[in-house]
Parts: sequence; structure tokens; C-alpha cells
Amino acid sequence: MTRLRALIFSLTMFAVSHAVPAMAASGHENACILTDVSFNVGAAGTSMYVACASGSFYYMYLNGTTNAANGTNGCATASIDAIKIWQSMALLAKFSGKGMQIWWTDNSARPGCTFETAAGKSIDSISLNQ
Repeated sequence: MTRLRALIFSLTMFAVSHAVPAMAASGHENACILTDVSFNVGAAGTSMYVACASGSFYYMYLNGTTNAANGTNGCATASIDAIKIWQSMALLAKFSGKGMQIWWTDNSARPGCTFETAAGKSIDSISLNQ
């Protein structure tokens, strides 16, 4: 248990010291119980994907991700370090059975963001529930 606490503390300190710029979220989900957490590398780009028991799903794309069809990606992007931290937090929530808060921006509000589906939402920020 001590190692888990040390890992959580280390990840938290890293996240605080490497904060990403704030974005204007268009909504949030207060009690996402995770059913899927994955990291995808493929034609749709490199992304983190999370799905909630409510049926909502969220993406965050790696900086520099482009769409082969039109050469652009209007979706929100983050550094690989931010994606690793968020994925670690999501996995921790999934395996511990805790919920998460996810702040998101609807992809339809981002011109050029055509990856996956218009119903997908780009992650702006996440936090673990107690």
C-alpha cells in the first residue's frame, strides 16, 4: 500500500509541476465509472480513450496527430506526458472502483475534428473522486 501511495503522490506532483494550459470545457461528468481505458495508435491518430458506464466516451489525441485524409486534426491534443498521467489516473480509478470527474469539450465544436465520431468528446481535465 505504501508503494501505491508513493506512486500516486509522484504522479500528482508531476501533474502539478507540468500543468497543461487551461481550456474552456463545455461540460463535465461527475461520476464516471470507467468501463474501458485504452491507448490507440492507428489510422484515426494516436489517442487515449475512456468509456463510462453511463455510455459516454472521451478522447485525447497526442500532439501532432493528423488525419491522413485531410492532413489536419482540429481535435484537442496533449503531450505524451499529460496522456500518460491521465491514463494512469484512469486505470487507478478503474481498478479501485472509484469514479472520476471528466471535463470535456464536444468535438462538434472543433472545426476539422472528424476522428472517430462527432459524438466523441475531447478530454480537457480529469480528477479522481474520493
